[in-house]
Amino acid sequence: MIGALREQRDQMVALAGEHAGGHPRLAEGYRTVAAALELAAATVEADPTLLRHRRAERTCTAVRWLDLLGELARQARPVGGQVLVAERWEALGAEPDARARERGRNRLGRVNHQAPREFAQLVARVRETAERVAVLAYDDPPTPEQRAHLLADLMPSEGDLGRVASRLRAAAAALHQDLAEVLDVGGDGAPADARRLSAAARRIEALAAEVDPGPAAPPVVCGGCGQPLPAVPAGGAGRPRRYCGDACRQRAHRAARRTGAPPRA
Repeated sequence: MIGALREQRDQMVALAGEHAGGHPRLAEGYRTVAAALELAAATVEADPTLLRHRRAERTCTAVRWLDLLGELARQARPVGGQVLVAERWEALGAEPDARARERGRNRLGRVNHQAPREFAQLVARVRETAERVAVLAYDDPPTPEQRAHLLADLMPSEGDLGRVASRLRAAAAALHQDLAEVLDVGGDGAPADARRLSAAARRIEALAAEVDPGPAAPPVVCGGCGQPLPAVPAGGAGRPRRYCGDACRQRAHRAARRTGAPPRA
């Protein structure tokens, strides 16, 4: 963005130099456009946060103004060319030979006699648009109010947080399922990593539920008899139970051997 603005600025500076001698008002207009483009580029350079947060209202506004500024600056050259044609048409009015005057004007083709006024209006809009961009920039360092707005821009939206929380809950639940057999078979002798991961998953589930409660989790039932099992408290470090006791565990494993299916979770 900064590079594109300064490339346009250099083009305007070059045009101002070309017309400095014969068309001072046109050259002054190009210099004004170049100064406006430099103001916008310097603003973005001084406050990188201006374009960093694409969903923030301030950034969206800045992008709209910068896009408009670029488009207006691109119009400066062709409108300036129309100004030259209009000035040439007017200058031919001093030609004493009517036939020569007519031939000269005919060679100019279509003439936009409003071009000088339109060019002046265009230059004014370019300057105004660049100033609007500059107003959006934050101080260095930001004021307390600006810092509060910046933090609000950095914070994900409630919808984004909810989606992240939902994915975290699903991942934690899948981790529980993966570790359940290890913890059940190992008991207190289960690997320390498995116990730590299970406790971490419980805490993640609890924290994610605060952001996105989501639908209630289905009850955990015994893999042997199908009766509901007591839940491990949210955030607790206890391992999840899969069976009411040894009898149900043995029943589930015997059923699994008969059917060839894994024990019911």
